[in-house]
Amino acid sequence: MIIVLTLLHLVLISVLLFPLLTVVLAGMRKEEIMPSAEGETDFACIITAYQQVDIALPLVDSLLKQKHQRHHVYLVADACDVEGISFDEERVTLLRPPKKLGSKVRSIQHAIQHFTHSHDYIVIFDPDNLAPSNFLGELNTYTQAGYLAVQGVRAAKNLDTLYACLDATGELYYNYSVRYVPWRMGASSTISGSGMAIEANLFKSYLKIDLMDTEKHAVIVAEDKILQIDLLRRKTRIAYAKKAVLYDEKVTSGYQIERQRTRWINSYFQHLPSALGLVWRGLSRFNYNQFIFGLFIAYLPMFLLVGATTSLGLIDLIGYGISGNVAFLKLLIAIGSAGILFIINFLWVLKIAGAPKEIWRSLWGIPAFILRQVKALFKIRQSNKDFLVTTHSKTVKIEDLE
Repeated sequence: MIIVLTLLHLVLISVLLFPLLTVVLAGMRKEEIMPSAEGETDFACIITAYQQVDIALPLVDSLLKQKHQRHHVYLVADACDVEGISFDEERVTLLRPPKKLGSKVRSIQHAIQHFTHSHDYIVIFDPDNLAPSNFLGELNTYTQAGYLAVQGVRAAKNLDTLYACLDATGELYYNYSVRYVPWRMGASSTISGSGMAIEANLFKSYLKIDLMDTEKHAVIVAEDKILQIDLLRRKTRIAYAKKAVLYDEKVTSGYQIERQRTRWINSYFQHLPSALGLVWRGLSRFNYNQFIFGLFIAYLPMFLLVGATTSLGLIDLIGYGISGNVAFLKLLIAIGSAGILFIINFLWVLKIAGAPKEIWRSLWGIPAFILRQVKALFKIRQSNKDFLVTTHSKTVKIEDLE
């Protein structure tokens, strides 16, 4: 039993120390400097609204105020009431599908089918996003440098509740640890679902993949996970534009956390085999980018990591209390030390990333946040049948944030 338990501890300790190790390694590598853009990329900005279209209007307004002017906005209003909504600006196309699509992928496909002209790159937005005036310009720097896929930075649009702050804490941590760090290490940034620019033909070829039989399945789970794995299989490096900030609305209640995390947890388990396959592909074909990226996307969700660490620690404590075997005590010290280093790295990343005071004040609520995710774990089957849309309410303009 001790041998099996020791092996489990070694695996989990490696997982706990992985973020700290990669942050240190990334800090030792010189950051890539992008050359000044010499041309202008033609961006197709696709906004996928579902049931709520009003929330997307400030985003459209912010895109029309971009310093980079070579772009066209496609607002797909799926199952939305568009009565009274119109745009005088010729750079905006409002699309109302004749029947419910119920999928972000299908909304994107619908927009592409109605392009007014051929575009160089496609940028995906969620309806609750807001884009500062330099957003497309920052993406343009990377696209003009030759990168076929670029991920921007998602920042919190609101920090008005405890759950919003905790949601923003996770976003801030992951922005640094799984997007900036792998990019700085010479690999690919992970994709966050919005704020990414993909070369148009490359994106269209991804959409030709048999993502899911739309006649048999009501929901396409985690299209962004499928996209990033497809990009890496094509040996594409996903750049991270750390100055291309895109504001994103954070969930404000525990109920919203459960619905959102149910989708995310389901997508993690569905695509874990593909992530591990990417690790093996990178090893077997000596592809550094695929190997490193596969490790990052296969990494355990934080609440599962905390749960596994706590469980092993309790087993060690009980085992030592019952048997008095010093081996249990040594294992407890080892896993406890690794857990402490993980926490230190977590706080260090928040410090490096410039976490605002609202986030630091909210950290006491992390146990409640984890509990909501545990509850979401038991509802993952629901996300295969239900789109589990997250409702949004923060209809603020970009000027209010800037």
